[in-house]
Amino acid sequence: MKKVLSVILSLFILISAVACTGGTADSNKVDENEITIVMSPVDSFTDGYMAHLNLFVEEFTRETGIKVNIIRKPANSQEEYIQSRNADFYLDDGPTLVLIGALEEYNDLVRQGVALEIEELIPNYENIYESLRDGYLVPMGMGERGTLLNKIVLAELELPEPSLDWSVTDYRYVAYKSYEDRKVHMSRELFGEIIEIEIKEFGPFLNENGESKMANENTVKWIEKIREILLYSDLFTINENYTYKNYYNMIFSPQSDERVESRELWLSSRKDDFFILSRFPRNTLNSLETSRNYSSYLIRSNVRASDTVILPEPFGYVHYWGLLVNGKGKNIEAGLKFLEYLLRDEAQLKLYTEPLKLRKDSFISFSAPVVKTIEDKIKAIEKEKGIDEDLIALREEVLNQIKNNERVRLYSGTKEEHLKDELVKLIVKIVFADDKYTSEEIMKELRDFDNRMNLYLNE
Repeated sequence: MKKVLSVILSLFILISAVACTGGTADSNKVDENEITIVMSPVDSFTDGYMAHLNLFVEEFTRETGIKVNIIRKPANSQEEYIQSRNADFYLDDGPTLVLIGALEEYNDLVRQGVALEIEELIPNYENIYESLRDGYLVPMGMGERGTLLNKIVLAELELPEPSLDWSVTDYRYVAYKSYEDRKVHMSRELFGEIIEIEIKEFGPFLNENGESKMANENTVKWIEKIREILLYSDLFTINENYTYKNYYNMIFSPQSDERVESRELWLSSRKDDFFILSRFPRNTLNSLETSRNYSSYLIRSNVRASDTVILPEPFGYVHYWGLLVNGKGKNIEAGLKFLEYLLRDEAQLKLYTEPLKLRKDSFISFSAPVVKTIEDKIKAIEKEKGIDEDLIALREEVLNQIKNNERVRLYSGTKEEHLKDELVKLIVKIVFADDKYTSEEIMKELRDFDNRMNLYLNE
């Protein structure tokens, strides 16, 4: 019996040794020809990102023999996804690349040492527009909605037609005139627009030493002015029965009854008239996309193209998504090859010429190339296709603003951005308080704000 057990044990050890040796070799062979991209399943633009990658994955694998696995990690929320994703960074065979959506910040991954610095590792990385390069995120495609203005309503309100290089101040004047004339209902969307206008007009929020110094008379008066605009100016209709809790839910709770109700009232207060200002849900950085979709969009809005003008969004943002390299991920060299492949002129030009494949169900595609090496080819295509000169001028204006570093990524993850987010929360607390804040009470809140923010800024 002992002999039988000995033989069995010996065979087990032998088989195990062979299996381990053979399995490791085979596994390494497979691993060397495989990369993994992890992405969020709940991002609004996930389908568009997938469409972009799928334009190139098959041909990349065919040309290089490197298999590309794209994993949408199961999650019910973005927070749940990030928690699950971050746990994978501690694995020996963690994801090669991390997809960062246009509305997703990533500076924490840089600060934590997860993201690999790639500036010297990808030969054509330098072809990317300089203002989009930070040495870590590799942008893939960019997009920017414009602002659509109704010339008829502009004339009715005796407002001049703004130029392509209009400012936030210009936008504020047109917007407030239209609010006064239309009496639109207050909503999260309207609140967000007003706060964006006022913040852009009032900032910056850090002094020359990088400190928060908001506790001053100017800031108190500014917040009191915002309160006057939102609650007492008669520019909007509001729910007189709303308490602070109702307003908080409207602004910060996407699934709340207040958010849903206010949005419906906001939309119904706009529906009988093509509003003077409207976000144009097409990529103004891609004149082919703008041209193909402009007329159909206006038909649904019962407005003629000749009665409208599209201008750049004036708040100074640009939206783009990209890929980070996980410094501890598997097969980094293969991942870098894939990134280099996606930045080729041919690949980037394909985004521009096939924008409808990237839009999916989202309000905007990211079909604008991020490289500067194909600008002449784009101009030649525009000429060949007979693209409207106004749409070309629009694209070139937004692109020049990007080149001149006049547009920044909306979700940059900077400390100043965090300060701005916290300031918005404070404004909501003060403006919509059930018991009206005095100037002295506002100043006290601002002193507390400065203390908290400076502790954060000095971490």
